[in-house]
Amino acid sequence: MKNFKQLIKGLYGSDLPFRGYASLSAALSNYLPKALVLILMAGLIYGLDRAVTYFYSEQTLAPVFAILCLAGLVFAGSPRLILVAIPLFAAESYWIIKDSSMYPHIRTISVVLGGLLAFWASLQKKYLETRLSELDLILAKLQAPWILCDRSGNIRRMSTPAAQLAQANVKELEGASFFAKFSAGGSRGELIQKFLKTADSRAPVEKLSLAVATTPARTLDASFIPIQTREGPGILVILSPTPPA
Repeated sequence: MKNFKQLIKGLYGSDLPFRGYASLSAALSNYLPKALVLILMAGLIYGLDRAVTYFYSEQTLAPVFAILCLAGLVFAGSPRLILVAIPLFAAESYWIIKDSSMYPHIRTISVVLGGLLAFWASLQKKYLETRLSELDLILAKLQAPWILCDRSGNIRRMSTPAAQLAQANVKELEGASFFAKFSAGGSRGELIQKFLKTADSRAPVEKLSLAVATTPARTLDASFIPIQTREGPGILVILSPTPPA
């Protein structure tokens, strides 16, 4: 194979033919599965409509099935794939119902409108996924010790420096109750009240003094920040050692 490449390079003066082949292979591997998905969905629309027609005579539901397939692409596809699917499914629906429906144009327009709504929903989904990915990246790079809790105070994730400040290991703390590991001003009830207030009002709390449950004499400064995560709404707790008086 290596000698063959050298031969081609000698004939053409470069390895551009191989680069072109690699680009074509990459394009096919990227677009072929998406094309197959659209073809299978188009076949599903036609098959389901024929089945309905077989059992219920002139009743045709191709536009309904087309809209359902477009809705499915919100979760399994991309905005670009939905834009390609809209004219394909609209044309197929019109072709299926044009001889048996009283208002084929109106029903076809409903497919287009449903597709545009699916496109908008897919854009919002992609935007949210991007924001959540950025949050994960920020947490991975964040130097300050942090603990991520759900709205009930259960610890979802935490950084190793935060576990060290709490004098425990990450595996021991993940899944545990934040209120069982810390208290505020010697009172666990005060900590729960401030935590839940942050979760409900979505307003951050800064510079709350916490005591570690295992060593009450050890205190930490904490800030509560409400955020949206992949697991749902949560509270990000930023920790720092309390400076000596």
